[in-house]
Amino acid sequence: MTEPPLKNLPIGLPSWQAIRRQDLFFLDKTSLLDALVTVQRKVLFTRPSRMGKTLLCSILKELFTHGNKNFEGIFISHTWTEPRCYPVIDLSFVTIRGDDFEQALKAALIAAFSAAGFTQAQSLEHDLPLSAFLQQFNRLASDQDLVFLIDDYDYPLTSCLNDEATFNQHLAVLRIFYAWLCHFEHTRFLFLTGIMRFQDDDLIPSADVQDLSHHPDYADLLGCTTRELASQYGPYLKRAAQKLKLEPGELIAKLQQHYGGFCFDYDTQVKLYSPDSLNKFFAPLTLPMFLILEGKPVFDAYCLESSPSSEALSRYLQRHPLTEDELIALCRQDLTITPCDLAAPTDVKSITPTQLLVQNGLISPQAVSADTTDLIPRLRNFSGRSTNYEAGVKYIPLVLAGMFDCAPTQARQYLQQAQKALCAGKMKDTCEPLNNLFDLLFPKVTDEYDLENLYQPLLALGLRSPEITVREYVRYEDECLDLLLVTAEHIYALDLNYNEPNHEQAEAHCAALQRALPQILQACALSADGRSLSCVTWYLCDQYPRIVDWCLLDQNGHVQYW
Repeated sequence: MTEPPLKNLPIGLPSWQAIRRQDLFFLDKTSLLDALVTVQRKVLFTRPSRMGKTLLCSILKELFTHGNKNFEGIFISHTWTEPRCYPVIDLSFVTIRGDDFEQALKAALIAAFSAAGFTQAQSLEHDLPLSAFLQQFNRLASDQDLVFLIDDYDYPLTSCLNDEATFNQHLAVLRIFYAWLCHFEHTRFLFLTGIMRFQDDDLIPSADVQDLSHHPDYADLLGCTTRELASQYGPYLKRAAQKLKLEPGELIAKLQQHYGGFCFDYDTQVKLYSPDSLNKFFAPLTLPMFLILEGKPVFDAYCLESSPSSEALSRYLQRHPLTEDELIALCRQDLTITPCDLAAPTDVKSITPTQLLVQNGLISPQAVSADTTDLIPRLRNFSGRSTNYEAGVKYIPLVLAGMFDCAPTQARQYLQQAQKALCAGKMKDTCEPLNNLFDLLFPKVTDEYDLENLYQPLLALGLRSPEITVREYVRYEDECLDLLLVTAEHIYALDLNYNEPNHEQAEAHCAALQRALPQILQACALSADGRSLSCVTWYLCDQYPRIVDWCLLDQNGHVQYW
């Protein structure tokens, strides 16, 4: 029996009208919208890239402009109670660019008001100071209420975090613009979206604008919950599970590992998936068979394909090196997320790497810290770690860039080569790209960091992947194993040695490790399950970063050296 075709997915298409016109799949998140615009008047709402902010603005524009008549079959068609339609001033700061930011903003405002029906905006005087220029719109729209939808409100700042002079120039312009906007008299609804929560009353006055970014009632306004994954993506899940020969529950668990884990509420109860990554994962199921061999989804790092915030984040981390303690905490992902990390100052010198990583969605709160559970929500601390495998693929090179001023793309390539070789059981091919990576780091490492403190957390972070489970500091007898690396076909008990290479001592140590392997596996609640077992010693140089030799003893007693 032929399976019914699945609707195409809206990949890179954050437009409600286009989704409706092309009859594409739509993750219906509209159940909260009527309450949002009825209870609230001016709102700030931040989320990482690719969570659906621009599509939400497009939906709100359609609702306020034409009502709910174009939403048949969608939840909001039954719950939208706004009786009127309004002119909508729709701005996306991602598109407002130019050498003169103030003039670019003026031009964008004139275009936005003209598109909303205020054709007189074309005749406004351009050359006035910005504050006086903006007052012209007050007179232009003095007899009716407006809706303002400002997407990526923070982009002029986040795009130049590494350029303090430009950051401050843009900040000065935005303070004038947002002061006018937040006090605009004839506002029916104002909605600001972005990535960073900049805490500055001179930028976004907290007395006038309600920040709902971590409000529990709106935690799942964007993103996909597990319930929505099972219900709304149900046909895609069923088809994907068949293609991948997985049970539905197994597939959901893998999707959660790769694309879930986002958390935006102070109780850490609501965990979300990236809709953009889910759509890209399921997309092969919708393609005509002549375009693909089997239409099989692939667990890939789709967030790497496009994210304008990543380059600026990487450049910022390169210019603001981490301390050794910060670096080790980030590598081990032994993080405490404080209330300060959920927002950011507008003094670019005071922004921290953790604030950037958390607000870009690369690190997410996992649970409320036990010692702060009784505090009011906005004062709580959280345990934090890399959000998911997909975020980790981006997170690791960014941490490396922040440490050593190296190229994230090149760092990612070397790490992937090492991970692939380790999964294939090729120790030499694992070490060579790691040494290439160390060569990238060499100029800075020896001057600023203690190598013996860094090797273990750096290797643990770099080798961890969807295919490689890493256990650190495994206790056995009176000893401690540095790393236990587990792949689909191999288990490696790996110790790091900072002495001169000595093959006789290395063989003896690997033999002792081999005798202790049953205890090591038991301590990690692991069984071999047919995987090959190897004990490995890596000799590392304490003067400059390099694996200078290694010894491997396999389960058959065979010894290999570099």
